[in-house]
Amino acid sequence: ARSARGLHASAASAAEDDQHLRVHGGLADEDRIFSNLYGESDWRLGDAVKRGDWYKTKDLLWMGPEGIIGDMKASGVRG
Repeated sequence: ARSARGLHASAASAAEDDQHLRVHGGLADEDRIFSNLYGESDWRLGDAVKRGDWYKTKDLLWMGPEGIIGDMKASGVRG
């Protein structure tokens, strides 16, 4: 009989394999802006914070529009 830990580990491994299969247009899921695109996690704020959806948001707000535009221009990013 498999232990509960073994079942959890194999389920986690299968989830990782499934995650690596989701690539659309050369953009992997971990590179997407919307991290809960498939609705697999709770949509509430607490879970969004746990997923890192609000990472660095405070820093961006402190930069203000002029700071953000300045950074974008300095980076040379287009499109």
